[in-house]
Amino acid sequence: MSAEWQSVGLKALGSTIAMHVLAPADEGIAAVAAAQAWLARFEDEVSRFREGSQTTALNRDGTVEASERMLGCVRASLWAAELTGGLVDPLIVEHLRAGDYDRSRADGPELDWDAGLRELSPHAATPDPGQRWRRIVIDGEQITLPHGTAYDPGAVGKGFAADTLLALLRRRAPHATRACVDCGGDVALWSADVPWTINLQDPRSREEWHAVEVLDGGLATSAVTRRMWRVDGRPWHHLLSPGDGLPVNTGLAGVVALAAGALQAEVLAKWALLAGDPHVLRGGGWLYPADASQVPRAVVSGG
Repeated sequence: MSAEWQSVGLKALGSTIAMHVLAPADEGIAAVAAAQAWLARFEDEVSRFREGSQTTALNRDGTVEASERMLGCVRASLWAAELTGGLVDPLIVEHLRAGDYDRSRADGPELDWDAGLRELSPHAATPDPGQRWRRIVIDGEQITLPHGTAYDPGAVGKGFAADTLLALLRRRAPHATRACVDCGGDVALWSADVPWTINLQDPRSREEWHAVEVLDGGLATSAVTRRMWRVDGRPWHHLLSPGDGLPVNTGLAGVVALAAGALQAEVLAKWALLAGDPHVLRGGGWLYPADASQVPRAVVSGG
């Protein structure tokens, strides 16, 4: 059977989504169609910005009967919180709303990131002292939140979606030899033979500067350069400390992480940026200092 590329690009999850699979034509076409359908349902069910979503119902009522997709996303959020000691916290909606992040703000920065970071005092993230995320209850298909909290799938949802979509493409196209899903920079990759070449973009300048080869795994970038605005005259961005709700400033503009999958890469990149700690990049990666005159710094695997 001859293989053909099947690809699709679309807007979803407040980001640009791209999916590619190299497989026999009938398998590839069916796989991409199934992946698109899954993604549409996922966004309908999980997006915090959709009035009819299960996330909206959960945040309104405190409990919801959840789909498999919603359950998977919440479990991924709890895993991320556990791994990072609560720094990647799914219950920071109150802080996001206080910072005027009650809309997607996907149109780009309203304030230059470098000017904003220069105004912000140094501030590393701390966890919520009450660790309220530990009181999220999953009982069968029912999810229940602690009183007075609200859930945000955030970037964890994109990483979870990328990994799930890649697995779906491979399952629906069993004779595929290569597949890739990019959910707004959370990238899940697999190849049976030739590694993928990923051109890294410096989030400070938006210029490509380095290429990395990945056979099977994930890559993600977390950065404060794409969304920056002001709240009561103060610079603000979307990476907040769960402990006090304030934007972090750890001397980094962005982080790239390599890992076994997109979800893990997303969480490690965000963790490193929130804490200012490169040692969490277990699979390796790159740091982008807030001083744009400094070159990116590589972090070796296990470093």
